Amino acid sequence: MKLKIFLIIIAILSFSGCVKNFHPGYSIVLTPERIEKELKKGFPVKEKVDNITVTLRDPEVKINNNRIFIGTYLKSELWGFSVLRGTISVSGIPKFKESTRKLYIEAFQIEKLTVNGKKMEDENLKKVVSLFFKRVIGEIPVYTFKKKSKIKSIKVQNGKVYLKLGF
Repeated sequence: MKLKIFLIIIAILSFSGCVKNFHPGYSIVLTPERIEKELKKGFPVKEKVDNITVTLRDPEVKINNNRIFIGTYLKSELWGFSVLRGTISVSGIPKFKESTRKLYIEAFQIEKLTVNGKKMEDENLKKVVSLFFKRVIGEIPVYTFKKKSKIKSIKVQNGKVYLKLGF
């Protein structure tokens, strides 16, 4: 009997030692550093439309107020000549796409946009930049599940993203 109890305890301890980032009630916990590492795999981002090229580089990720914040450097060129340089900070929420088994960021909001040293407040410009982020950055996964997974819930709180897996 004691041997059975001992083996059960060993099995439980072995299993719990294999689970990293464990948080009671959640299967996976993502830190800003982990999200940033995955996001950097898709950077720098360079988009060319007609004669205008926009480059985003060096993303930084922070998590607070139930949103994921991404800050990047922005550079725009017209016919190869640097026209605009600045920084952009956007926030979004995580979204799991079951078909790709990947977690993305969506629902972008422009938090801060600085171009050539000046803070930009123009709402039309912010809408265009937000659409650009949605189309370009929104397609870079921040987490990939190796196996087919079903997500029961996603919570963003206390500076982390908590994913609860289910069947």
